Amino acid sequence: VENVPCGEAGVTCTKAVTIQTGGRTFLLMDGTTLFIDDIPVQPSNDEIVEGVSFYINGMTNILIFQELDIVIMSNGADGLFTWVHKRWMNKVEGLCGNFDGVSSNDFDVEHRGQYSDGPVDFGNFWQASGSCPDPPTDDFDPCVAHPERADWAHEMCRLISESSLFADCR
Repeated sequence: VENVPCGEAGVTCTKAVTIQTGGRTFLLMDGTTLFIDDIPVQPSNDEIVEGVSFYINGMTNILIFQELDIVIMSNGADGLFTWVHKRWMNKVEGLCGNFDGVSSNDFDVEHRGQYSDGPVDFGNFWQASGSCPDPPTDDFDPCVAHPERADWAHEMCRLISESSLFADCR
């Protein structure tokens, strides 16, 4: 997955997703354009190559690898979702966790001889390229950086920050 800045305050958008399987390279650019071995492919209701489908459902682009039981969904901007069948349980790991059924250890990389010291370290552990910049520090305050948006943000978050419905979460 290759992300690029697309807004303010460290927001990123997915630029490209690369999947290599069966001797082929699938490159989903900007969540909307698919290349197979550098050849552009149009969405279709039929398989685009044996065992692989690529279609659009509303605003969502869906890439399905039937034999692998893996689905990649993208909204073409900042939403990228991966679904894997339960047969992959205890066999995958990465930014989305380790899929072992224990959510409390999803960001644990100790078994790899590394210790994650927070979300930035965890994300950097999975970098494929050393040229990726670090995200903003944890002490970044968007209301200080953009005071013109502070009133709106506080109003939108009032349900969470003041409601008894979320009291146990505060």
